[in-house]
Amino acid sequence: MISVDAFREWALPGSMTSPTARGLLAEYLVRCALDEVTQSAEDWHYVDIECTDNGPKIEVKCSAYLQPGKDNKLIPTNSPTFLISQKKSVWCNRTWKWKTSESPRRWADIYVLCLECTKEPKAYMPLDVSHWAFFVISKADIDRVFTNQKSVTAGRLYKEGFQPVAYDKLKATIDDVWTTLRS
Repeated sequence: MISVDAFREWALPGSMTSPTARGLLAEYLVRCALDEVTQSAEDWHYVDIECTDNGPKIEVKCSAYLQPGKDNKLIPTNSPTFLISQKKSVWCNRTWKWKTSESPRRWADIYVLCLECTKEPKAYMPLDVSHWAFFVISKADIDRVFTNQKSVTAGRLYKEGFQPVAYDKLKATIDDVWTTLRS
């Protein structure tokens, strides 16, 4: 029988081990921290979050120390990786048009790189926000430090001096980065 519940279980399995489900959860966590859960997730929009009241455009990226392997069993990785690539054109759901640039660029003002920190499969509980760390980085800092890189590992973020914050500090940190960008 086809049902909404059956589809949800298929698309977002209860363990939330798939990168797609985890990415949606990461965006939802950031939206909740910012009190920006006023609409459903937008597929294919050029940034993940456009804050209200002339706030920042935010791109949310997600990675984890545990990745799904064969039969969706979680296997450890030592180098969680975030995609930070530049693009020449992006789709805008709000205008229903392509935004283009003569050269590749990053389109968000702020990047929130969400790291699910659990390293033991038995302890994996992605809905527990204490298991997450959030790197909040301005586009300017990403461009300055990582230039044309398409991805960056959590280890490299630490090496370059970026420090994550806990969930309860996420909104304040995003607000601080946005205030700095606007001054």
